[in-house]
Formats: sequence, C-alpha cells, structure tokens
Amino acid sequence: MKKLVLTLVVFFTIVACSQKKSVVENYEILTQTISKKKGMQLVLKNIVNDSRCPEGVNCFWAGEIEIVVSVYKDNNFLRDTHIKFSPKLQQENLAWFSEFYPSKKIKEIEVLPYPKSEVRIQPKDYFVKIYFLN
Repeated sequence: MKKLVLTLVVFFTIVACSQKKSVVENYEILTQTISKKKGMQLVLKNIVNDSRCPEGVNCFWAGEIEIVVSVYKDNNFLRDTHIKFSPKLQQENLAWFSEFYPSKKIKEIEVLPYPKSEVRIQPKDYFVKIYFLN
C-alpha cells in the first residue's frame, strides 16, 4: 500500500512539473508610424512632456508624461488628442483608449521606455503599450 501511494505521489509530481506554463501577453503597441490598414488607428504623434521619476532616483512625486495621439480612420486623419499619464488619471485614460477597442478589456497602458537616471530618451524611441486582459 505504501508503495502504491508513493508511486502515485511521484507520478503526479512528475506530471505537474512537466507541464509548461505558457504566458501569452496580449497587447498592442502604438508607434509614431501610420500603417496602411483599414478601420480606426491610433498613432503616437508626439511627446509633449516627460517628468516621470527616473529609475534609481528618489522623487517626491511619481511625475507624469503628456503625449499627443493622432486618430485615423481608413488612413484619414480625424483628430489629435493630448493625454496625460499619471496615477490619478489612470481611469480616465483607460476610458479614452477603450473607445477604440470596444471588443477588448484594457488592463493597463504604459508609455515606454521609462526614464533612467542620466539617460536621455530620443523622441523617436517612445511608444505606447496597451495591455489587454486575456
């Protein structure tokens, strides 16, 4: 009986450990380039201000970043929208972006790269990453 229990424990341990956990991130990236696709499209037009607290620095406040997002429909420009990202504006930003992704639930939006102490980010290197719930 002990051998049977031990064999079952070993068997289930091997099965549990052998299963690979696959983490699939579901996201979209907004860059500063418009593509030739149909429908609605968001494009990161400009970084107005980036006062986020750099990694490795102690700050009194988290800071914020302000961007301009251009909205296109079927490659035709519709409008520009100024958007500020800060902890207190998170829900407002989620609501704005959700208008353009009605069939998906947005989990988080971040503007990257995040600043690092004493490293200057070139404007062309910025992008927006929108994470969706799976």
